[in-house]
Amino acid sequence: MATSNCPHTHLEEFKPGTEPRSFCPLHGENASAKLPHLIGKNVDEASRELKNLGFEGRVVKQYSMEEKNTVISQSPAPGTTYRIGNSVTIVVSIGPPSGGSPRR
Repeated sequence: MATSNCPHTHLEEFKPGTEPRSFCPLHGENASAKLPHLIGKNVDEASRELKNLGFEGRVVKQYSMEEKNTVISQSPAPGTTYRIGNSVTIVVSIGPPSGGSPRR
């Protein structure tokens, strides 16, 4: 059974009494995966990567000296084993406050 966030989800109808009674290891109720390292990536790339792994991406924007639309932090941390379908927060640079120059 796939989770609602799984890119492999498809609809299938079952006759009463023939519904699946178990879950595959990839899509089980307790399925988990290690979080990728997203820091330094573009927000679109990071969001796509999370979605492909079955995680829900939550974007928070913050001033930073990093280039605009760059992921500057994530929570939980990269490498954490985390339940598929859960939310991962990525903090994304909106560039420096007025008067600053972004890093290159």
